[in-house]
Amino acid sequence: MTSTFVIGGTQLVFGAGSSKDIVALIAHWAFNQLLLVSDAGVMGAGLLEPIEDAFEFTDTETHIFSNVEENPKAANVVAGVHRAKEVAADGLIAVGGGSVIDTAKAIALILANDCRLEDVVGEQSVPLPPRPLIAVPTTAGSGSEVSRWSVITVKGQKEAIGNRHLYPHLTLADPKMTLTLSASMTAYGAIDALTHAVEAVLSPIGHPFSRALGREAIKVIFAHLENVLENPEDLHGRTRLLEASLMAGMAFDSASLGPVHGLSQALGGAFDLPHGLLNALFLPGVLKEYQTHAPDQLERLPAVSSSDRSFLSALQSLIERIALPHHLERDLSETALNRLAHRAYHDQGMGVVPLSVATCRSLIQSVVHPG
Repeated sequence: MTSTFVIGGTQLVFGAGSSKDIVALIAHWAFNQLLLVSDAGVMGAGLLEPIEDAFEFTDTETHIFSNVEENPKAANVVAGVHRAKEVAADGLIAVGGGSVIDTAKAIALILANDCRLEDVVGEQSVPLPPRPLIAVPTTAGSGSEVSRWSVITVKGQKEAIGNRHLYPHLTLADPKMTLTLSASMTAYGAIDALTHAVEAVLSPIGHPFSRALGREAIKVIFAHLENVLENPEDLHGRTRLLEASLMAGMAFDSASLGPVHGLSQALGGAFDLPHGLLNALFLPGVLKEYQTHAPDQLERLPAVSSSDRSFLSALQSLIERIALPHHLERDLSETALNRLAHRAYHDQGMGVVPLSVATCRSLIQSVVHPG
């Protein structure tokens, strides 16, 4: 059973098997040339092939672009734009996680406006909306499939592209596409979604709807993540985690993110590590800062455990139980540490209380240990 509704600028079709209906759902665009944007992991798991095969007996030609890295780089976007122009793509389908969808968003926007990546970084207005983009997420975490944001690494720094037209035109959220996820990618994705939800609930520019979505996403992740890690083919659990990811994505899209993402993106650009892993490392430390300086604000977060007295202790217990690392082993010079601290400070978004450069520095030191 599938459900269809509109979120932001995205028509969302949700349900197991929804990706099989892709040809019928996009027929009204009458595409001639489609660029399928993906990556090596998705192709290796056999997830792109059914999408490509669906167009075999249609008038639409498909072309693959799979040069997308985790934490996508400017070079990936430039290469994708070149490939799209080469095949005269009039539409794009992104089949993958947040990295693939973010890359496809940037390609679609640059392609439509015949401009450079630097022309769209930030929230710069451009004359034309992006080329039609269909997202088929294969992970549960990024929320990119329901947001107006794309994050691309440019010269070692993660840069956000924000545009009110950057929502995928259509998202096919099929939980079956997440069944092949490894345990680590399942956990990282869930913690990414959890962080989106927590920061949306605590955001000072949040509203009742973003907080309601965020709180529900938090409860669902705590209820289902461990069981999915133990039973990776549990379609019901996978469905619930994908629902939580979408809810968290909707929540942060309107309420914004906070300092956990500022810290994670600073280190993600420098070390090229999984975003969800970095969120897991920084979320407890940031919540400790809030607990010290604005404990009443943490009362917005839902109760998720009968044995832990606070949300923070429940979070720490969850991270311990799913065996995520507590620190990174990296050599970091004083100059690099200060640069990352300043970067995180300037990118900290909407937190309960602003973090100083010194606090950002201390939080980075607490999770980065000499190798």
